[in-house]
Amino acid sequence: MLFILDGGSDDRAILDKELNHPAKAVLLILGDGPGRGSFVQNAAQVTAAFPWRTVIWAKDDAVLSAAERQAFFGSAASAAAVLLDRDDKVAGHLSGTESAFAIDRAFRQAQA
Repeated sequence: MLFILDGGSDDRAILDKELNHPAKAVLLILGDGPGRGSFVQNAAQVTAAFPWRTVIWAKDDAVLSAAERQAFFGSAASAAAVLLDRDDKVAGHLSGTESAFAIDRAFRQAQA
């Protein structure tokens, strides 16, 4: 499932609902820079058949609080995305250039 957060009034509610789901791994992608669309497309492709995988594209990254940004990205501030396991713990960071195969592998590792 792919959610695109672009500054809408329900963005925060969508983010909270997906992050608090007890059985989903979440790939949270930030920003709308060059190449981001193809990265999101790759991520959406590898989650389509798996209801326990979610992609959230936060085009407007203001939806995250400073504390969330620190918790999710920490010293990986230049990462384009963070992968959270089912317990919402950071399972890894992605640069935004990964192929669908690499994104699928990252999800599999987060779900192990």
